[in-house]
Amino acid sequence: MDLIMDTKPDLLAIRRDIDALDANLRELLKARARLVAKVAASKAQSGDARALRPAREAAQLAELKLWQETQAPELPLAGLTAIWREIIGMALHQQGGLTIFATPEAMAPARAYFGASLDYQLCADAKAVQSAISGEPRAVGVVRKDQAQDQTGEPANEPAEGVVMFAELPSADASQTALCYGTVAEEASR
Repeated sequence: MDLIMDTKPDLLAIRRDIDALDANLRELLKARARLVAKVAASKAQSGDARALRPAREAAQLAELKLWQETQAPELPLAGLTAIWREIIGMALHQQGGLTIFATPEAMAPARAYFGASLDYQLCADAKAVQSAISGEPRAVGVVRKDQAQDQTGEPANEPAEGVVMFAELPSADASQTALCYGTVAEEASR
């Protein structure tokens, strides 16, 4: 019986190691937040109110995917992506926030994409979403793809000037795909 006890891993020691790593992760999040504050100050100084940088986010996500594939295949990409999206949502909140206007059918994919840290407003339909984000650099509209297009596949409502469709949020059911609209910065991915 003692032999079996001696070969078991010391769960208390392993849990202490996990707790130490968790503490390190929290410190890294604080360090990241300090850098985000510097980004926010720089944007404020330049007068750039646009919160979204889709090209940068796409490059970061590509790096995350490559890292997962080559160095951490045991970690599910879906979980890593969800964690990363929450970190980005926290950074957007820290930089002055973002209001997400969505139709009821698009609210779930909007929350999954932008995370829990932002403000969400429900709109009755795609037209109300487009109206809510018009002229608002800190607003994003999310509508289901079939709500954003007419029967020919053309946009049902033209976005306001400066507003572009910048992301397509996939779902298990292709008919549930959602489109994101907003005023985004055009910049290099880095």
